[in-house]
Amino acid sequence: MVIIIIITFFDKRTDKSFAVILGVNENDLNVINKTVTKLALNDGGIGLCLMSETVDAAYVAGFTASLECIRSKYPDVSNMLLSSNINNPDIPKGVSSFIKAVGRLNVDDPSITVEGILRMKPQELKHFQQKISKPKRDKRSVIFKKMLQNKRDDASSRDLAMHLSCGGPDASAWVKAIGKDVNTTMSKACFQRALKNRILFSDPIYAEGDLCSCGTPIDEKQRHFATCKKLNILAIVTHTRLQDAIQQFTHVTSSKIIIKEPKKWFAKSDPVTEMRLDLVFVESEGGKAVGYDVTVTHPVPANLTWNKSQLIGRAAADAEKRKILSYKDLCDVNDITFVPVAYEVGGRVGLLWRKEMERLFNMHPEGGHAGFRDYWRMRISVALQTGISNAMLSREALILERKAFKASGGRLPVDASLMTDLGSYINIRGGGVGWDSS
Repeated sequence: MVIIIIITFFDKRTDKSFAVILGVNENDLNVINKTVTKLALNDGGIGLCLMSETVDAAYVAGFTASLECIRSKYPDVSNMLLSSNINNPDIPKGVSSFIKAVGRLNVDDPSITVEGILRMKPQELKHFQQKISKPKRDKRSVIFKKMLQNKRDDASSRDLAMHLSCGGPDASAWVKAIGKDVNTTMSKACFQRALKNRILFSDPIYAEGDLCSCGTPIDEKQRHFATCKKLNILAIVTHTRLQDAIQQFTHVTSSKIIIKEPKKWFAKSDPVTEMRLDLVFVESEGGKAVGYDVTVTHPVPANLTWNKSQLIGRAAADAEKRKILSYKDLCDVNDITFVPVAYEVGGRVGLLWRKEMERLFNMHPEGGHAGFRDYWRMRISVALQTGISNAMLSREALILERKAFKASGGRLPVDASLMTDLGSYINIRGGGVGWDSS
């Protein structure tokens, strides 16, 4: 009974603690928000654990790891470890609890049985708790997506598209980032804003009919702030921030000098063109150059349909196609191998850049090391989410200042471009990286 009380208390405190991190009231978190926080990182969630859902896996994994020691002291335990003994009152409570816990795990994954666990080899016990916890986590994600899909209304379509945009290791890297240096650290305000985007949070301070400074209605998730064309300096800052992170990544993995926005590289076919790639480098002397152009695209366009909302990576794929139409032929004529670098606002990366990242990782001696890969995914992801969050916060601040201006009867609003220059929300670190909203 005491254990049940502790588990219940812990689970209730999880949402309360997350609300504190987010800087909101717990009552402002709806069912969708709370559900997303419990999803695995690669499924677009935050990875918070419910103790009620992990206690069985933890007990079974611990018992299994200790089984050899238990058998050495209590040889009879081998005869007790049978699924048929689940309700046998004559066996020790610890053994009975193990059998019952395995039975509950078996509901989500029939392959998890007492007999199967007893046949496991020592090497199979590595990450055992994680393996037997996964079916329940996966089930939660499937149920959540089906819930959104079954509604089939505009709001659910937008939420589903954004949620899918936050899935995968590249999109979740910023959540796992440990702030050991300026490149993997986010300011508090930017981190909170990025979390709100990820959990599909609706801010209660906005009322229906509120307008952005550009005249566009503000949607319930404030997604318009990420794509607003007014104060385009914010988009440029985001593009530069992301561009710089990718330049550094490419330089480290390829050991080549990466030229940023080079001029005259299309002179062979068009001497007067003003078109420029974001990044170019030459892999070997006398060899072809490799060129990248960076773009960030929102998964929730104005013309989003229910069918399109279910397509994973749709926005990034469309952005790749647009970049290829703009640059591919021009690059081919000028002996440049072109790769579009497309990121969705949620962080999901385009297929072509994902393949190129794998190629670049393989060029580095440490490229196969998980820690090396995770670090660079974190750096790029932090740069992207910092830029997007800063743009959203700056535009939001302008709206709030204008509301205060009206309410005060004459106080002038803060100039958002000045606020950005002062670094109100931007991470305090050298350089900037930003986005190309095309």
